[in-house]
Amino acid sequence: MARICRRLAEPRKCTVLSVDTWLGAPIVYTDTNAIIHTELSDGNGNLKLFEKFLKNMILSNVSDIVTPLRLPSLGAAHVLNCFKIKADMIYIDGDHEYEGVKADLAAYYPIVKKGGLFFGDDAENVDVRRAVREMVAALSGQLQWAENRKDRATWLTWKLL
Repeated sequence: MARICRRLAEPRKCTVLSVDTWLGAPIVYTDTNAIIHTELSDGNGNLKLFEKFLKNMILSNVSDIVTPLRLPSLGAAHVLNCFKIKADMIYIDGDHEYEGVKADLAAYYPIVKKGGLFFGDDAENVDVRRAVREMVAALSGQLQWAENRKDRATWLTWKLL
């Protein structure tokens, strides 16, 4: 995403704000056979997800445009709103339960600039898809749903107003 942002923004500066806790999904702590335990563990049960993220940003040569905000999703949205930060693009990969998805969408919608892209993953998840479709329907005329034919797991909307 950072590379795409850089290409689309040239010659302007593009900034990608990456919101995550970098704690991993609950399954990475309960499934000791998960590949993540061997690849991203320090051997003492501590996952090194944030360190891996930072290393990937450096190796991908995008550390100058990616700023991590290491907070839970709703806390990060609150901080962004307090500082009146708006975004051209917001990618949601947060809660996967219906109520949590609705809360994330409601919190981040005001942060997306008019004409901005509001998108995320896990659209194959029933709760994610339902919450996104309900928001698009409720904000008819303000959001436009775009079906991503190549990647059914990604949902996309454009903020029109």
